[in-house]
Amino acid sequence: MCVGACDAVIRGFCEKDRILEGYDCFTKVSDFMLNYTCYNRLVDRLCFMGYLDEALHVFDVMMDRGVPPTVHLCKLLIFEFCKRGWVEVVESLSLEMESYGLSMDKVMYTYLIYGYCKSRKMKMAMRLFMRMLKVGCEPDNYTYNTLIHGFVHLGLFDKAWVLHNKMVNCGLKPNIVTYQIMISKYCKDQKVDCALMLLNNMLQCNIAPNVQCYTVLISALRKEQRFEEVDSLYLQMMDSGIIPDHVLFFTLAKNHPKGDEVHVALTVLQAIATKAYKIELSGISSYMEHKPTNDVMLQIECLLEEISRSQACLADTAFSIYMIALCMGGDLDPALLCMDKMARLGLLPLLSAYNSLIKCFFQEGLGEDAKSGDLPSTLDILNQIEERGVKPTVAVYNSILDCLGRQKRIFEAQKVFRRMLEFGVDPDETIFVTMINAYSKNGWANEARKLLRIC
Repeated sequence: MCVGACDAVIRGFCEKDRILEGYDCFTKVSDFMLNYTCYNRLVDRLCFMGYLDEALHVFDVMMDRGVPPTVHLCKLLIFEFCKRGWVEVVESLSLEMESYGLSMDKVMYTYLIYGYCKSRKMKMAMRLFMRMLKVGCEPDNYTYNTLIHGFVHLGLFDKAWVLHNKMVNCGLKPNIVTYQIMISKYCKDQKVDCALMLLNNMLQCNIAPNVQCYTVLISALRKEQRFEEVDSLYLQMMDSGIIPDHVLFFTLAKNHPKGDEVHVALTVLQAIATKAYKIELSGISSYMEHKPTNDVMLQIECLLEEISRSQACLADTAFSIYMIALCMGGDLDPALLCMDKMARLGLLPLLSAYNSLIKCFFQEGLGEDAKSGDLPSTLDILNQIEERGVKPTVAVYNSILDCLGRQKRIFEAQKVFRRMLEFGVDPDETIFVTMINAYSKNGWANEARKLLRIC
């Protein structure tokens, strides 16, 4: 087979997304010197499909043949391997790249620094940072934030502040991400007063905190039972014009007694309506006076109607908050009706709303076939999530598997577990324990032992 024919066959496989067949063809003719574009195309498609070992093999053959890589190809490999945490491979790639006269740019350096930070190798990250400075490649906010996040994640706040000050001295202004990283870690380490001081510093420097900053602070204050400060901080956030989201709703709902979820949802939705849409609540109150009851759920439905008639940028969030509140309160049927109304309006529930609905199904003791008619079953909802390309959380799968295991529906549990793996959701220790228990209780000792060895 001539080189031109090999190139054509491999190109054909790549164009039809039959990439492994293209790679197999390549391995059979790798002794031949193929076309320059053939190597590049094959590496590109293998990376795109997630076959990084195969992509690296093609790249190595390419280097052995003396075929120079393109900057695009090197950047692609660096990005993909950094995502996997294979930083040593990436550094080797960067050296090969420089041997061909291709320079690492700011984005490449930052990605490699991120890889080292993710692997908790801060000495290597700083060594690369100093190399970056030495060759005259100026770091930006994202580079500094990546390093600050790495140090803060390890609890090394002193070193994070050194980088913060270096950043300022270089003429770069710390942004919201810089402070959000540190506020979150302070709160996680139960240093909420340090986090509050940082919030005040932000305000003094005219850096507007975002809803995430307030959310982690409110959550931390709630855990310390500083409830008056929770209310004060929430009012401060409202006065600054920040729009609450579904995560803040979760946090606030936990600060109230069980059963208050819908009332909390009403408060949050009123804030969304007034801050984001400038909706006059007085008009809704006047409308409510003509109704037979001043029901909270009716008030929410009126608010959602107003929001859905306005710009739809936050309508998904608003409806999802209500749906989550209903699920938290165990009101399954109204939650399903809310999801149905969203579908009719062309809106999509947030992933957290789907998760809440699935959990509600199992809390109510309803299995796959428990509902009839037009109401979707638990696994129907799981289908909807996956078909939209959204990954359900491990906690959702764990809830389903735990219920199926307790009901001795082990074949269905095994199917859901495999489905989770196929969809790319990484199992955690909790879900392994759930499956091991399910196997053990159902007499599947061998399967339980296999999973025990894996985890």
